[in-house]
Formats: sequence, C-alpha cells, structure tokens
Amino acid sequence: MHQKARLGVNDDHRRQALSNDDRLEKLKELATISTMHAGQLVDFQNRLANLTPCYSSLKKDLSVTPLCPHCSFKPSQESIAASVGNRLSKLEDDLDKLYDEWTQTLLNNLEDPITQERIDLLTPEMKKHIQDFIKARVLPDKLSDEFVQAIREALSDLKKVTIKVPDLKDALLAGGSPFNPGEMKSRLDTYLSQLTAGKDPSKVRIVIED
Repeated sequence: MHQKARLGVNDDHRRQALSNDDRLEKLKELATISTMHAGQLVDFQNRLANLTPCYSSLKKDLSVTPLCPHCSFKPSQESIAASVGNRLSKLEDDLDKLYDEWTQTLLNNLEDPITQERIDLLTPEMKKHIQDFIKARVLPDKLSDEFVQAIREALSDLKKVTIKVPDLKDALLAGGSPFNPGEMKSRLDTYLSQLTAGKDPSKVRIVIED
C-alpha cells in the first residue's frame, strides 16, 4: 500500500518536472485575467500538491510500525482509489488539456467582434502583442507583463468616447478667444467631463476623429 500511495524516485522526478513546467507558470499568470477559470488551475495545483514522495522507506520499517517514519504513511488513514503513479499521469494529461483549453479560450474571446472593437482602443504596443498572438495561435514562449496587461485591457469593459475636431474646437472657443492656459485647461476639463459623465475614467478611451 505504501508504494501505491507514495511516489518513488522516478515518479517524484516527473512530479518536480510537472511543478516546474513552463506551461504551468504561464497558466498562473493568465489566471490573473478575470475571464479565465482560475478555479481549474487551483484544483490542478491542489491535486499536484497532494502527491507525496517517499522512497526512503524499507519493508522492515513498516514491519516494525504501521506508521512510515519518513512520510507518516498510515494505512488506516489513507484512502487510495488509484495509485499515485496513475494520478500523476492523469495530471500530466490534464495540464496538456488545460493549457490548450485556456489558449483557445483566449483566442475565442479576443476574436469576438465586441472585443475586436476594444482592441482598436489599445496602444499600438498592446495591439501588436494581441495581433501576434492571434496570428500565431499559440502563446508566446515567455509571457511578458506587457502581454498579460494587453490581454487584460482587451477583455475589460472599455468605453470608446469619440471627439470630433470641430466639436473640440467649439468647446475650447465657447468662452471666447484669446484665452490663457488656465482657461483652456478649464474648458477642456469641462468638455471631457460632459463626454465621460457616468463612465469609469479608467475604462474610457478617447478617439479623436476629423
């Protein structure tokens, strides 16, 4: 039972490799995006953490006492539905599936017509990160903070506010001309406040059109 419940040396190496897998690190970063199912990752990490290695125990250890002196294994307190090796193999398969599913989920969300409109409101640098990802259909080898932030911005509830140049000119000239810098700033602030009333300023993206 001890061998069925505890990872041997070879399986422990597989567990360590899985714990340090680059894909797992990427999923951890993507989990900070609100549209991702972070609970799936938490469940995976918990199952991985519950795999206990122990390859120091000898048969004579357990013949003296039913409690393993190395990992505290006690048959009466263990529920072993599947061997730990099989659970590890399933986790390896699950990581493959989770990584592919999250990649496809991001692509589906980013290619949504509504999201495409929001992408147009991003900075050129952020837009390029997303366009490169959509074109490649795979996540970058390394997820930069800029990439994750670009995805987060694209999937947030951005609000487009369009300013026509003639309207902007009228707003600035409403109190007459010439005017000093303080008056110009005041008129501009008043105009922007009217345009963005009731909107979260952090979600507003202003686009100037002729």
